[in-house]
Amino acid sequence: MAFADLAPAVVIGPIGGVIADRFSRIKVIRIAQSLMMVQALVLFALTASGLITIWAVLGLALVNG
Repeated sequence: MAFADLAPAVVIGPIGGVIADRFSRIKVIRIAQSLMMVQALVLFALTASGLITIWAVLGLALVNG
């Protein structure tokens, strides 16, 4: 689980640095926060409906990374 959460940050980190330098930081933060909100809503919906599995949690952690 920790690998799924942290590995994408290692791979995408340099790309994120370029994006942060080239675009407005406020817009980048708003987009990132919006995407994390969508992920939280998906996690809530899966949990509330009883469809949550370890693979879903792993996939959401990978997307969050």
